[in-house]
Amino acid sequence: MGVSRAALFGSTARGEARPDSDLDIFVELDPAAKLDLYDYVGITQYLADLFTAPVDVVDRAGLKAHVRPSAERDAVYAF
Repeated sequence: MGVSRAALFGSTARGEARPDSDLDIFVELDPAAKLDLYDYVGITQYLADLFTAPVDVVDRAGLKAHVRPSAERDAVYAF
């Protein structure tokens, strides 16, 4: 699929989710996979289809500087 690692972060990972919380997931993309935009959309749709809650997927490399420390601290890796 082109994803080398995936992790849950944010309120759900910290055990602080509310009923209306979304799932925040960051993925680490395999550079050898040479993914394009359609592939990335496919990955995000695949992950969204696994859950009933809304899912926000972000490439770990694209995490904003002010979000990265807390996201990495909260991270619960699926693989």
